[in-house]
Amino acid sequence: MAQIKTQFTGKHSYEPDTCDALLRRFQQMSYNGVAISWRHYLETDFAMRALAGEDYLSSRSIQNQWIGKQIMYDVSKCMLIITMAMVDNKWVSFAWDLKRRQLTIHDASNKLDKWESHKIVATILNSALRKCIAAYFDGWNVDLGRWATVYTSASSRGDDKENSCRDFATDALYFCQTFDGVKQGGRLTSPKDDFPTQADLLFDVLHLKNNTGTLPPQFVQDLDE
Repeated sequence: MAQIKTQFTGKHSYEPDTCDALLRRFQQMSYNGVAISWRHYLETDFAMRALAGEDYLSSRSIQNQWIGKQIMYDVSKCMLIITMAMVDNKWVSFAWDLKRRQLTIHDASNKLDKWESHKIVATILNSALRKCIAAYFDGWNVDLGRWATVYTSASSRGDDKENSCRDFATDALYFCQTFDGVKQGGRLTSPKDDFPTQADLLFDVLHLKNNTGTLPPQFVQDLDE
Protein backbone atom coordinates (compact mmCIF):
# COMPACT_ATOMS: atom_id res chain seq x y z
CA MET A 1 0.00 0.00 0.00
CA ALA A 2 2.82 2.39 0.84
CA GLN A 3 4.43 1.65 -2.52
CA ILE A 4 1.25 2.63 -4.38
CA LYS A 5 1.06 5.84 -2.39
CA THR A 6 4.64 6.80 -3.18
CA GLN A 7 4.04 6.28 -6.90
CA PHE A 8 1.08 8.62 -7.03
CA THR A 9 2.59 11.24 -4.75
CA GLY A 10 5.67 11.65 -6.93
CA LYS A 11 8.12 10.02 -4.55
CA HIS A 12 8.74 6.90 -6.62
CA SER A 13 8.63 5.99 -10.30
CA TYR A 14 5.69 3.94 -11.57
CA GLU A 15 5.96 0.17 -11.32
CA PRO A 16 5.12 -2.01 -14.37
CA ASP A 17 1.77 -3.09 -12.91
CA THR A 18 0.77 0.54 -12.40
CA CYS A 19 1.77 1.43 -15.95
CA ASP A 20 -0.22 -1.55 -17.23
CA ALA A 21 -3.34 -0.43 -15.36
CA LEU A 22 -2.99 3.04 -16.87
CA LEU A 23 -2.42 1.65 -20.37
CA ARG A 24 -5.60 -0.41 -20.00
CA ARG A 25 -7.48 2.71 -18.96
CA PHE A 26 -6.07 4.66 -21.91
CA GLN A 27 -7.32 1.88 -24.20
CA GLN A 28 -10.78 2.10 -22.69
CA MET A 29 -10.85 5.87 -23.19
CA SER A 30 -9.52 5.59 -26.74
CA TYR A 31 -12.10 3.00 -27.85
CA ASN A 32 -15.42 4.57 -28.84
CA GLY A 33 -17.49 1.41 -29.06
CA VAL A 34 -17.25 0.71 -32.79
CA ALA A 35 -15.39 -2.01 -34.66
CA ILE A 36 -12.27 0.11 -35.16
CA SER A 37 -9.99 1.70 -32.58
CA TRP A 38 -7.37 4.31 -33.49
CA ARG A 39 -4.87 3.10 -30.90
CA HIS A 40 -3.97 -0.33 -29.57
CA TYR A 41 -1.90 -0.57 -26.40
CA LEU A 42 0.48 -3.35 -25.43
CA GLU A 43 1.37 -3.74 -21.77
CA THR A 44 4.88 -3.51 -20.40
CA ASP A 45 5.51 -7.25 -20.29
CA PHE A 46 5.50 -7.32 -24.10
CA ALA A 47 8.75 -5.37 -24.15
CA MET A 48 10.08 -6.97 -20.96
CA ARG A 49 9.71 -10.50 -22.29
CA ALA A 50 11.09 -9.61 -25.71
CA LEU A 51 14.13 -7.81 -24.30
CA ALA A 52 14.78 -10.68 -21.87
CA GLY A 53 14.77 -13.19 -24.72
CA GLU A 54 11.79 -15.09 -23.29
CA ASP A 55 9.22 -17.08 -25.25
CA TYR A 56 6.62 -14.34 -25.50
CA LEU A 57 4.59 -15.98 -28.27
CA SER A 58 3.31 -18.72 -25.95
CA SER A 59 2.66 -16.32 -23.07
CA ARG A 60 -1.03 -16.16 -22.18
CA SER A 61 -0.62 -12.52 -21.17
CA ILE A 62 0.87 -11.54 -24.54
CA GLN A 63 -1.74 -13.52 -26.46
CA ASN A 64 -4.55 -11.80 -24.57
CA GLN A 65 -3.13 -8.40 -25.41
CA TRP A 66 -3.49 -9.19 -29.12
CA ILE A 67 -6.46 -11.53 -29.43
CA GLY A 68 -8.09 -11.61 -25.99
CA LYS A 69 -11.86 -11.74 -25.63
CA GLN A 70 -11.84 -8.31 -24.00
CA ILE A 71 -10.75 -6.73 -27.31
CA MET A 72 -13.92 -5.55 -29.07
CA TYR A 73 -12.29 -4.18 -32.22
CA ASP A 74 -10.12 -5.40 -35.09
CA VAL A 75 -6.51 -4.86 -34.00
CA SER A 76 -5.29 -5.20 -37.59
CA LYS A 77 -7.25 -2.03 -38.46
CA CYS A 78 -5.61 0.11 -35.77
CA MET A 79 -3.40 2.96 -36.94
CA LEU A 80 -1.14 3.06 -33.87
CA ILE A 81 0.33 0.35 -31.66
CA ILE A 82 1.80 1.82 -28.49
CA THR A 83 3.77 0.42 -25.57
CA MET A 84 6.36 1.30 -22.94
CA ALA A 85 9.72 -0.24 -22.11
CA MET A 86 12.21 0.23 -19.31
CA VAL A 87 15.45 1.39 -20.98
CA ASP A 88 18.47 2.45 -18.95
CA ASN A 89 16.35 2.49 -15.78
CA LYS A 90 13.65 4.82 -17.10
CA TRP A 91 10.41 4.44 -19.00
CA VAL A 92 10.53 5.06 -22.76
CA SER A 93 7.52 5.02 -25.10
CA PHE A 94 7.32 3.31 -28.50
CA ALA A 95 4.60 4.00 -31.09
CA TRP A 96 4.29 2.15 -34.40
CA ASP A 97 2.30 4.20 -36.94
CA LEU A 98 0.94 1.60 -39.37
CA LYS A 99 -0.39 4.24 -41.75
CA ARG A 100 2.73 6.39 -42.03
CA ARG A 101 5.10 3.41 -41.63
CA GLN A 102 6.97 5.17 -38.86
CA LEU A 103 8.25 4.19 -35.42
CA THR A 104 8.35 7.03 -32.90
CA ILE A 105 10.53 6.57 -29.82
CA HIS A 106 9.85 9.04 -27.02
CA ASP A 107 12.45 9.52 -24.31
CA ALA A 108 11.67 12.33 -21.89
CA SER A 109 15.26 12.58 -20.67
CA ASN A 110 16.30 14.34 -23.88
CA LYS A 111 19.77 12.75 -23.83
CA LEU A 112 21.03 12.29 -27.38
CA ASP A 113 23.67 9.78 -26.31
CA LYS A 114 20.88 7.34 -25.44
CA TRP A 115 19.56 7.00 -28.98
CA GLU A 116 22.04 4.26 -29.87
CA SER A 117 20.74 2.04 -27.08
CA HIS A 118 17.20 2.83 -28.22
CA LYS A 119 18.07 1.58 -31.70
CA ILE A 120 19.03 -1.79 -30.24
CA VAL A 121 15.81 -1.97 -28.23
CA ALA A 122 13.77 -0.92 -31.28
CA THR A 123 15.28 -3.72 -33.37
CA ILE A 124 14.25 -6.31 -30.76
CA LEU A 125 10.76 -4.87 -30.34
CA ASN A 126 10.26 -4.63 -34.11
CA SER A 127 11.06 -8.31 -34.40
CA ALA A 128 8.71 -9.19 -31.54
CA LEU A 129 5.90 -7.10 -33.03
CA ARG A 130 6.29 -8.74 -36.42
CA LYS A 131 6.39 -12.25 -34.94
CA CYS A 132 3.28 -11.63 -32.81
CA ILE A 133 1.33 -10.37 -35.81
CA ALA A 134 2.41 -13.35 -37.91
CA ALA A 135 1.54 -15.81 -35.12
CA TYR A 136 -1.84 -14.42 -34.07
CA PHE A 137 -3.33 -13.08 -37.32
CA ASP A 138 -4.02 -14.54 -40.76
CA GLY A 139 -3.39 -12.31 -43.75
CA TRP A 140 -1.94 -9.39 -41.79
CA ASN A 141 1.66 -8.75 -42.75
CA VAL A 142 3.73 -5.83 -41.50
CA ASP A 143 7.11 -5.17 -43.10
CA LEU A 144 9.12 -2.99 -40.71
CA GLY A 145 12.31 -3.08 -42.75
CA ARG A 146 11.89 0.25 -44.50
CA TRP A 147 10.13 2.19 -41.78
CA ALA A 148 11.32 5.59 -40.67
CA THR A 149 12.35 6.02 -37.03
CA VAL A 150 11.72 9.31 -35.25
CA TYR A 151 13.06 10.26 -31.82
CA THR A 152 11.23 12.77 -29.64
CA SER A 153 11.81 14.15 -26.17
CA ALA A 154 10.01 16.28 -23.62
CA SER A 155 11.53 19.65 -24.44
CA SER A 156 8.53 21.39 -22.91
CA ARG A 157 9.47 19.98 -19.51
CA GLY A 158 12.51 22.25 -19.25
CA ASP A 159 16.05 21.31 -18.26
CA ASP A 160 16.24 17.56 -17.87
CA LYS A 161 18.65 17.97 -14.96
CA GLU A 162 15.75 19.24 -12.90
CA ASN A 163 13.57 16.26 -13.71
CA SER A 164 13.61 12.82 -12.16
CA CYS A 165 12.81 9.28 -13.23
CA ARG A 166 9.26 9.70 -11.95
CA ASP A 167 8.83 12.76 -14.19
CA PHE A 168 10.09 10.71 -17.12
CA ALA A 169 7.53 8.01 -16.32
CA THR A 170 4.69 10.52 -16.17
CA ASP A 171 5.83 12.00 -19.48
CA ALA A 172 6.05 8.54 -21.08
CA LEU A 173 2.47 7.82 -19.99
CA TYR A 174 1.34 11.22 -21.28
CA PHE A 175 2.87 10.38 -24.65
CA CYS A 176 1.12 7.00 -24.74
CA GLN A 177 -2.22 8.56 -23.93
CA THR A 178 -2.17 11.47 -26.37
CA PHE A 179 0.19 10.74 -29.28
CA ASP A 180 -1.69 10.72 -32.60
CA GLY A 181 1.13 9.63 -34.89
CA VAL A 182 2.48 13.14 -35.45
CA LYS A 183 2.23 15.05 -32.20
CA GLN A 184 0.97 14.89 -28.65
CA GLY A 185 -2.42 16.42 -28.06
CA GLY A 186 -4.46 17.21 -24.99
CA ARG A 187 -5.31 14.52 -22.47
CA LEU A 188 -8.23 12.30 -23.42
CA THR A 189 -10.02 13.34 -20.23
CA SER A 190 -9.50 17.07 -20.64
CA PRO A 191 -10.02 19.66 -23.40
CA LYS A 192 -6.81 21.36 -22.31
CA ASP A 193 -3.36 20.58 -23.67
CA ASP A 194 -2.02 20.16 -20.16
CA PHE A 195 0.65 17.90 -18.74
CA PRO A 196 -0.87 15.34 -16.36
CA THR A 197 -0.09 15.30 -12.69
CA GLN A 198 0.09 12.22 -10.50
CA ALA A 199 -3.42 13.11 -9.33
CA ASP A 200 -4.66 13.00 -12.94
CA LEU A 201 -3.17 9.56 -13.45
CA LEU A 202 -4.58 8.33 -10.14
CA PHE A 203 -8.02 9.55 -11.26
CA ASP A 204 -7.60 7.63 -14.52
CA VAL A 205 -6.59 4.36 -12.90
CA LEU A 206 -9.37 4.56 -10.31
CA HIS A 207 -11.88 4.74 -13.17
CA LEU A 208 -10.66 1.57 -14.82
CA LYS A 209 -13.77 -0.18 -16.12
CA ASN A 210 -14.71 -3.76 -15.21
CA ASN A 211 -12.66 -3.58 -12.04
CA THR A 212 -14.81 -5.56 -9.61
CA GLY A 213 -12.52 -5.13 -6.64
CA THR A 214 -13.06 -2.68 -3.81
CA LEU A 215 -10.58 -0.12 -2.57
CA PRO A 216 -8.77 -1.24 0.59
CA PRO A 217 -9.66 0.93 3.60
CA GLN A 218 -6.01 1.89 4.09
CA PHE A 219 -5.83 3.11 0.49
CA VAL A 220 -8.91 5.29 0.97
CA GLN A 221 -7.41 6.67 4.18
CA ASP A 222 -4.17 7.48 2.37
CA LEU A 223 -6.11 9.36 -0.30
CA ASP A 224 -7.88 11.42 2.34
CA GLU A 225 -4.53 12.37 3.79
